[in-house]
Amino acid sequence: MRTISYHNQKDDVKYSFAVGKIRAMETRLLDGLLFKRLIDSKDTREMGRLLVETSYGDLFKEGAASADFEALLNAELKRTYQLIKDIDPDPASACNLLALHYDFHNLKVLLKLRQSPSEADSFLINLGLYGPEAIRQMVTSSDYSPLPLNLAKAISSLVTELEKSSPPSQWIDIQLDHILYTYLIRQAEHLNNKFLITLFRFQIDLINIRTLLRVKQMEKEASFLQSVLLEGGEISKEKMLSFLEEPNDKLISSLNFAPYAQVIKEGINYYEKEKSLALFERLADNFFIQYIGQAKYIAFGVEPLISYILTKENETKNLRIVFVGKQNSLPKNIVEERLREIYA
Repeated sequence: MRTISYHNQKDDVKYSFAVGKIRAMETRLLDGLLFKRLIDSKDTREMGRLLVETSYGDLFKEGAASADFEALLNAELKRTYQLIKDIDPDPASACNLLALHYDFHNLKVLLKLRQSPSEADSFLINLGLYGPEAIRQMVTSSDYSPLPLNLAKAISSLVTELEKSSPPSQWIDIQLDHILYTYLIRQAEHLNNKFLITLFRFQIDLINIRTLLRVKQMEKEASFLQSVLLEGGEISKEKMLSFLEEPNDKLISSLNFAPYAQVIKEGINYYEKEKSLALFERLADNFFIQYIGQAKYIAFGVEPLISYILTKENETKNLRIVFVGKQNSLPKNIVEERLREIYA
């Protein structure tokens, strides 16, 4: 990936302690050798024993039950977010934006199951800027005032639409994604944080390209694509719409100079052969790991803290992939193929 310039501000020395702490924590990230040992382990119990020797040691007790694995990974992420909160000198930090996607996941679950809220419990994630119980209270009371004003208004309008009709659950996902990414881009711009602005715009682009591929396969019309595309990416919605009637080769060639061109080329070629977006999604994750890796060259600033959070999320995703592989007795090469790039 070519280097992307996003940091044109002077170093913020108030982050000197926080960045020093993060550099120390980065030495405890799981490396490729450890993941090889995890993949080679004979079962989930042995995998747990190996993790006891790592920074996860106080969470992964020997012989941890399979059912606890997801909760343990979430506990590690919760600890990571708390660490950042404790060391970040800015209470209104850009890091707060990263936790919102968990709140929106919980919001999606609770709105879809609003007629039977007790069924939502097993799908909620105990993470987020607000947390699942606060989101549950908002949905139950139809009072979204604890959220920032523009978020509260947008979600209240969406709920009003839900009460008028019974749209499919996919509609709820799409509308909440629109609301979330509109907010993320605006807040990143308000904070003048080019690192996050670029990150969110690239995320929107790759989400939209994935959506485009699915809509083409479904043979839907341009009006449908228009309604599901996210705004705020580097590629305009108009440009994305122009690809609907074009062969995928045109899409690949048109975006040949994009920073994520390799994701598009390899991901789409695989998709055309296998009708699966698995490789596209893995390559996209790898692209973002490479992108956030550039924060290691910043001496003082919030960027290393953001990078650390996203690296830990990638690390837990890889642990989940290995664990699921063990549970289902998948061949080692299949598990290795699914792993995301490891931060180095």
